[in-house]
Amino acid sequence: MANCSFLQKYPFQEFTEAEKEIDYSEQDNHYIRCLQAMEEVMDIDAYILDYRKEQIIYMTRNCSLRKVLHGKDPGNELLSYHLFNQLIPEEDLEKIITIHYLAYSFYFDLPLERRYHSAESLDIRIRESNGSYKLVNHKVSLLDRMDDGRLRLGLCVLSYPTSKTPGRFYFKMSDTHTVYEYIERSRKFIEVKTQRLTVKSGKVLELASQGKTEKEIADILGISVNTVKYHKRTILRQLNVSNTAEAVQWMNSQKKLSEE
Repeated sequence: MANCSFLQKYPFQEFTEAEKEIDYSEQDNHYIRCLQAMEEVMDIDAYILDYRKEQIIYMTRNCSLRKVLHGKDPGNELLSYHLFNQLIPEEDLEKIITIHYLAYSFYFDLPLERRYHSAESLDIRIRESNGSYKLVNHKVSLLDRMDDGRLRLGLCVLSYPTSKTPGRFYFKMSDTHTVYEYIERSRKFIEVKTQRLTVKSGKVLELASQGKTEKEIADILGISVNTVKYHKRTILRQLNVSNTAEAVQWMNSQKKLSEE
């Protein structure tokens, strides 16, 4: 596994030594300050990845990666993103490498103007400080790119997983609100039909995501508690999830909630 990397290199994504020496510190500091400002108003588990230098240039205070560093604060030290090679189980790494390589192909096939509209989502297992593995969702959104479209900076956010097993990967295009999910058996990205909830079911799920009880939801919407329960059962069946918490995760992670 010595030659394997969590973010496998792709021919179109290579940088020359001269390009690696270009000073982008002013732009980098701008993005870091923006993320720091977000930290002041919310808890966020995130870091900024520099593809050009293959380094993590900033971690938020609540970034999960700090935990695997045994509580050590990396401070201003630049961490190699190859850190993930040590955090992901060996049996998962080969599959993820394949997915990432195909994901790069998908990304570079997009017209240049659409690349800023793409965001990727991957469920992975990462090692915690106690040696156990935790399933998380790892999202990447483009912050900055080179003039020719190569990735330079990415905002990476860790959150609840969207599935029960590692390896689920999809692209979401914000300009067309379409989702392309990786299908392992065909090794392709296939457009996923967007799930649609009724107006009432959507409101029930939104209120549930805010921590409202079934009685509170019923009072707000002017319906009976039994009707609230009916909508919840319908949501679980339609989304093929096991409980309301998973339905809320689906809503938050994929942003597919829409009115009929």
